[in-house]
Amino acid sequence: MELEGVKKLLPAVESNVRIGNITLDKHPQVVSFLKNHNYDYGFDPWHRLKGIKKELKKLIRSLEDEEKNNMKELARRFIVHVYKAIEFSNGDVNLCKELVFAFFLHVQGIHEWPSRKFAELIPVAPNTDVCKRFQDEKFSLILQCPHVANPNIPDSRHELTRPNSKPYQMLLALVAKTTFMNDLDKMRHGNNTSFVESFWSKCIRYRPKMLYFPKIGFLRRTMLAAIDFNEMRQAELRGDRRISEIYECFSKSKGEKVTKVKKSPISDEWKINIVKEVIERKRIQGPGDPVHDGHDGQEESDEELDLVCDRLDDLLYFSDSETDDVEF
Repeated sequence: MELEGVKKLLPAVESNVRIGNITLDKHPQVVSFLKNHNYDYGFDPWHRLKGIKKELKKLIRSLEDEEKNNMKELARRFIVHVYKAIEFSNGDVNLCKELVFAFFLHVQGIHEWPSRKFAELIPVAPNTDVCKRFQDEKFSLILQCPHVANPNIPDSRHELTRPNSKPYQMLLALVAKTTFMNDLDKMRHGNNTSFVESFWSKCIRYRPKMLYFPKIGFLRRTMLAAIDFNEMRQAELRGDRRISEIYECFSKSKGEKVTKVKKSPISDEWKINIVKEVIERKRIQGPGDPVHDGHDGQEESDEELDLVCDRLDDLLYFSDSETDDVEF
């Protein structure tokens, strides 16, 4: 379904704008399609690292007592480190790769190192499988931890991790795979699907998953969601949304407290305009059933009309209490 959607969407988008880069969540069929058609694409770091988190949780469950606790802490630090490496490298693939694997030196207490291959500096146990690319890659751009060169970057206060420990080697085996290293090349700061997730939250309001809608009703409700989302984005650009509250909360992805702002709701004037226009069109048309553009299925129309009537209160409910959380 996702692939068919992409195939239909891309020509429609390209007829109006030039596509520079596409961000996705590594759907195999979509990735293959984009690659075969020479599109520049990247992966949303959050989605890709979410998969790594699942694998890490499996590893954690296989351990006990102290090793389990050590693995939890090491896994959390690694995820945070990858996020920061992607942001710090600012699109430089080689820099990002070296920063990520410098983690395995940093946790040992090694903060400066010579220009050598990963496998020569990072201890690999005999029973730890690593890919050929890991064995061939070399530190050349990053020869010290960023906190050494920049005093504004704080050093960690964690206990050192022994390279021969089980958590260290399990984590290394997980990320020193061809799949992860290749995906790392496609994860860039700014490549995220947050707007898609935000739009999806709007769609859920207008066409809930648990309810059935005929095709025409589904399309129209999706259009309403698109209008609502676009109005929210336009309000942001116009500066209409004011900050109503600033607060701190813990971010699981970053592993630390982050500051968030709560903004005021957008104007619902567009909804009122739609209702006014519908009433005016009906006044001009006069008595009789509404005219459905290119839609002749009377039975489906009646079903859609019943659903609209049932949820009319929801569609016309202009809430003043809606807020959005924006992290910065």
